[in-house]
Amino acid sequence: MADPKVIIEKTSSEILGSIARTFPVACASDEFYYFPHIALRDLSESTWDDYSPDSVSKTIHDISDSVSVLNETAVREQETELQIDKNVIIHFLTTLNDYLKEYLFLKQQPSFYLTTINIGLVRAMSFEDNEVIHQMIDSLPGFIEQAAVNLEQVPSSWLEIGLSMIDDSRNLINSIPVKQAGKIRSLKELDHFESILKGMKPEPELRIHDELLKRIYTRYMATGLELAEISGIIQDEIDEMLELMIDEAGKILKTPVKTSQSPKMLISRVLRELAGRNKLEDDILLLFKGEIERIRKHLNDIGILSDDMKLLCPVHVRKMPDHIRAIRSASSYSIHPMHPPREGIFFVLSRVASGKPIDHRTEYRMLAAHETYPGHHLLDSSRLSLKNMIRRSLEFPVFYEGWACFAEMLLETTGYFTGPADRFILAKRRFWRAIRGQVDLGLQTGKLDFDEAAKILQDAGIQKDRALSAVKIYTLNPGYQVCYTIGIRRFLDLFDRYGRADPVHFVKTVLGSGEILFGDLGKRLGGWL
Repeated sequence: MADPKVIIEKTSSEILGSIARTFPVACASDEFYYFPHIALRDLSESTWDDYSPDSVSKTIHDISDSVSVLNETAVREQETELQIDKNVIIHFLTTLNDYLKEYLFLKQQPSFYLTTINIGLVRAMSFEDNEVIHQMIDSLPGFIEQAAVNLEQVPSSWLEIGLSMIDDSRNLINSIPVKQAGKIRSLKELDHFESILKGMKPEPELRIHDELLKRIYTRYMATGLELAEISGIIQDEIDEMLELMIDEAGKILKTPVKTSQSPKMLISRVLRELAGRNKLEDDILLLFKGEIERIRKHLNDIGILSDDMKLLCPVHVRKMPDHIRAIRSASSYSIHPMHPPREGIFFVLSRVASGKPIDHRTEYRMLAAHETYPGHHLLDSSRLSLKNMIRRSLEFPVFYEGWACFAEMLLETTGYFTGPADRFILAKRRFWRAIRGQVDLGLQTGKLDFDEAAKILQDAGIQKDRALSAVKIYTLNPGYQVCYTIGIRRFLDLFDRYGRADPVHFVKTVLGSGEILFGDLGKRLGGWL
């Protein structure tokens, strides 16, 4: 009888490798969580992703065959780690299969193709290989043409986002140091793509059918929760964080705060007080770099960052580039999926779409923790260092965002964040994320329109010029905004049960596991393995 370990590893390696060769840009980027995070070492194997109907149909068929083989492969009871691998790869492949087959983002989101263009070109330039760059720019017109053929039934908000990205793509193509002929063809095809988008009759805001919506929030996001349960957890988080903000605000302002005060007024009042106290470095990048080093030292001092872990790979701090600005409403982190990892990048958004600068003075410390150490960068660099190909290649939003949110609270637990000001900011960040989750759920279930959703964000203290653009961006990834609240509460629950007595062991167990399903993570932390 064939060894189950050999079957699972071989089947997983073959299907993930096939997906990476078919969709090399999406897989090399961490922008698209529903694709595996794998990079081809030889770009000559493939250039742009192939989203032609035949290619997508073949991938769906291959995924279905692989899932069948994996489901039929029995794992012995004592092979617990292999069972975890099987659970996570089946969950991931099933999600990607359904996204390609049912969600149909390929037919409805111009921003998906424009993001792919921008990421693919930037990646090609990072190789500093003229042959690779020429290959990518020469084959770009075909990719743009395929995008134009695929798109149909585009909702007006997604059409608006796509059109807002055209100039950034055009400027990026113009900046590439290659022969003029390839650029001219690519720019001409991009102009044609823009004219097609402008000529489209936008669809009304598209509603995802109820059964698929349920699957997205419950299974694809790996929450395991019904929509009503998610809504209840988000409301609990909102209520709890508002109560905590009120308590800490009283200590900061040295006067009792009325519970009837609106969140917007409360947050504005406290932030004005805290901003007046802060005398900080004017250079925003230097501000974050200094904070990252202080956090690293703290984690090293308490044993969470051992000598081998802190040298996994460096993290660089850079301003948000134009080519991803249109689809990002906040600062963010990115890493290329090399094994072992080479570097991570923390992109700082310094201005909103209107050009107004973003004031990071009151929460830059928490933002640095979330995006770098012990948040996204530490999680990703640890995952990409794993020998296990399955676990280093797969990510889940509820785990990924939940861990980064938990990372902020971990620094409070270990004594880095102290005092009412820090506790207020931590609670405010959790409050805002819960509000975003509430808006996400309301938009997708049809309970909120854009104006109503934007008003909820504004009432929570989010600036007006960011609110409306943000809610439109949220709809590109239904379910994603609920992952912050569901994820942090899952991690806090696991930490309360298994980590309070030994935070170092807890962190190292999580980081050494990869982004597995929460049920299996709980068993690992509980000593089942």
